[in-house]
Amino acid sequence: MRCPQCGHALRRALRDYHYTESGLDNIVLEKAPVYACPDHGVQAVALRDVQGIHGAIAAALLKLKRPLRGMEIRFLRKHRGWSQAELARRLSVTEVTVSRWETEAPAIGSANKQRLRLLFADPEAFAALQVTKPKRPKAIPLLRISVPRLGGSASSRIPA
Repeated sequence: MRCPQCGHALRRALRDYHYTESGLDNIVLEKAPVYACPDHGVQAVALRDVQGIHGAIAAALLKLKRPLRGMEIRFLRKHRGWSQAELARRLSVTEVTVSRWETEAPAIGSANKQRLRLLFADPEAFAALQVTKPKRPKAIPLLRISVPRLGGSASSRIPA
């Protein structure tokens, strides 16, 4: 391989590589095989098993203690091969809601944060939970209490 800018032969080396091709801005592949020009730096990366790398990224994201960012939700959704509509259907939310999460328009509620992690970590276990919305309670019937009648005059029944 040659550098497209100067024609020098590219040298293969193992370096940390900022992997922006994943769609995430914070992924560094340690000791990735890269081809570099001595004058122009890294020109190409030679990755094998990209699906395995993406699986490792997904596992690392799901272990984070902090809330998932929009781009991370998008990455996890695409890693699973789901459209926004499919993710929305699985979570019983609207497509617009998923789109907003991915663009970080509103904050995600704590219940949906947990549901997202569980769904991405184990879709089969999530489906088995059969998460349903609680039923609306029926109107509470009035309780009718008989007040015992006191003897004597009306004035003697009212405390002073």
